[in-house]
Amino acid sequence: MNIKEIFERTNQLISKILYYQVSAAILQKDNSSYQFVIFSTHNLSQNLIEEIVEAIKKRQNSSSEKIMINLEELTPETYIHPDGKNLSPAPLHLLHYLVSPLSIKNSSEGFMALFRSEVEFTDKDRDIFNNFTNYLGQYLEVEYQKEYYYSNFFNVIKAMSYAIEALDPFFHGHAVRVEELAFKVAEKLNFSEEMKDDLKYLSIVHDIGKVGLPVFILGKTGRLDKEEFEIVKEHTVIGEQILE
Repeated sequence: MNIKEIFERTNQLISKILYYQVSAAILQKDNSSYQFVIFSTHNLSQNLIEEIVEAIKKRQNSSSEKIMINLEELTPETYIHPDGKNLSPAPLHLLHYLVSPLSIKNSSEGFMALFRSEVEFTDKDRDIFNNFTNYLGQYLEVEYQKEYYYSNFFNVIKAMSYAIEALDPFFHGHAVRVEELAFKVAEKLNFSEEMKDDLKYLSIVHDIGKVGLPVFILGKTGRLDKEEFEIVKEHTVIGEQILE
């Protein structure tokens, strides 16, 4: 799951509803690491970044739904500037803010925040933002579940692939080598990260159908006869059925 992309789309949507100059998203990925992304229409000074972190700390400390994130050493991974250019002067301070927790059951936790330097946010702004982050949390929870089950599925398939290779020493490490070569080709062709991920999975599973072939054929040291070769060619069909 591309958290940065999800928050980028979220920012694009909510900016059509509420006015703000800077938004920040922090998501706990595991017990020790966080995704921290700032969206701004201008370059931010260090003191503004510190204001953002301090505002989230205050919300964390006063919240009845405590989400324990250690922000002491936290610095943003990414700045995202719309259209890659500065659109407005940087404010001296971000005096007004809304911070709302993102609670994703059994997965991850974090905050999303909006900042502006002039007018205070209203109660209506706060209600809109809280409703929005509530739906965002539900969406992230579904995405985490999908990622969890997809990862488990891939681990099972990978185990099957390695089991096949164990039957025939000639193919030992074959899937890994295919993955490495495919990745190098993808790099040269400037494939997207999503396409590279697809290639990784496809490289591991491309021979998965061999699990349905007779062991005496997979382990045969001599040349295959015509009938055996026809059986081997069926592994592509078997592989399709497994993946379906």
